[in-house]
Amino acid sequence: MSDVDGIRLALSLNATELTEKTFGYGFGSYCFRDRTIHFTSFLPNAVYRPGLLPNIYFAGAARAREMSIRLLGKDWDDNV
Repeated sequence: MSDVDGIRLALSLNATELTEKTFGYGFGSYCFRDRTIHFTSFLPNAVYRPGLLPNIYFAGAARAREMSIRLLGKDWDDNV
């Protein structure tokens, strides 16, 4: 994928997640670097509350599943 295509894909993923279909909680954004799509996020210690970590974990898993569907065209299954 070219740099331009990668940047467009990252912007498209950000637009989709923030305006159409949320895959997580919107805490972060997609970017393209070194020919790879990355999701980056930062949560300061001040936002910590009991039970937050499992929610962040499950939001990341939901985001990864959605990327599998969008980029590979297939949902997860038990046959890894």
